[in-house]
Amino acid sequence: MTGAPLPRDEDERLAELASFGILDTAAEAAYDEIVELAAELCGTSMAALSLVDADRQWWKARVGLDATGTPREIAFCSHAILGDDVFVVPDATSDPRFADNLTRVRGEVRAAMPGRRVELAFLDLDEPLVGAVLDELTSDGEDVTVVPLLLGDGYHSRFDLPVLLDAARRRHPGVSVAQTPVLGSTSLAGALVDRLREAGFRSGDGVVMYGVGSSDERSDDAARSRGAEVATLVGLPVEVVFATKLGENAVELHAALARLRAAGAQRIVGLPYFLSPGLLTERVEALLDGPVAAPLADHPDVISAIVVQAAPFSSNTADRRRMTTMAVRDVGIC
Repeated sequence: MTGAPLPRDEDERLAELASFGILDTAAEAAYDEIVELAAELCGTSMAALSLVDADRQWWKARVGLDATGTPREIAFCSHAILGDDVFVVPDATSDPRFADNLTRVRGEVRAAMPGRRVELAFLDLDEPLVGAVLDELTSDGEDVTVVPLLLGDGYHSRFDLPVLLDAARRRHPGVSVAQTPVLGSTSLAGALVDRLREAGFRSGDGVVMYGVGSSDERSDDAARSRGAEVATLVGLPVEVVFATKLGENAVELHAALARLRAAGAQRIVGLPYFLSPGLLTERVEALLDGPVAAPLADHPDVISAIVVQAAPFSSNTADRRRMTTMAVRDVGIC
C-alpha cells in the first residue's frame, strides 16, 4: 500500500484527537455496538472504529480482529482521513500467491516436524485469527508454541501478539503458550543470495533490497543489517529501501537506484525481503526495469529457521503433545 501524505490540518487534527481523551481507553458498550451494527449492515466478519494517531491507527472498538491497531504507514484509514467522501477499498488480501506460499510453508514445516500439529493464524485482515486458533489448540489442554512469521521485530511482535497470548493464557491457565523470536531474528542472507542467483544475478549488477518498513526503527535497522550481509556474500553493492517509506513519488527508491548506478552497477536486480508477493512488492517492482528475484517463500532456510525456533520449546515439554502456530500478518508479512 502506498503511504498516505499527512493532512493539511495534521497538527490541529492531532490536537483535537488528544483533547477527546479517548486513546488507549477501555472498551465501551456504546462503541462496541457501533462496530457490531456496521459489520451486520455490511455483511462482513470484521469492522473497527479507528482513531489515527501520529504514528498508528488505534481501534477503540472492533469485531473479528484480535490486534488493537496497526502502524499508521500501512493503515487504510490514513488515506480515508484525507477526504470527506466514503473511502472504499477492494479486497487487499485475496492474492492467491500469498495463500499458496503460506500453504507451502506450512506443508514443509509439518513434514519437518512429524507428530506436531502445525497451523497458520493471522493477526488481522485475514482468517483464521490468532485468538481463534489459540482457543482451538488449547481447548484440549495442549501446549502451544507461536512462531511469528515476521521478518521485523516491531509493533506486532512486541505488543499485539503478546497481548493475544496473555489473553489465551488467562482463558486456559493450565496450558503453556510460548512465543518464539520472530522469523527475521535468524539471518536469511544465504536464502536471499540463492534467490538472487535464481534471478540470474551476475558480476557488475547492483541490488536493491526492499522490505515492508516499520514504525520501530530497530526493525528497519535489522533489515539493513541483512542487506549488508547480502552485500558481503555477493561482493557487490546492496541498497535497502522500505515499501511503506518510499516517500513522495518514490523518492527514496530513486535515490537508492541512483547510488547503485553511481557505484558502477550496470544492471539493478530487485530483491524482495518478503515471504510472499503482494501489493507492497508490486509497488516497488513496478518502478524497476531489471530482473526481480522471488520472495523467500518456502526456501529451505526459512523452513529450517521456523523448526529451530519451535524446537527448544518442544524439548522442554516432552511429556505433552506440542502444537505449533505460525502467526502471520496481512499481505507482505512485516
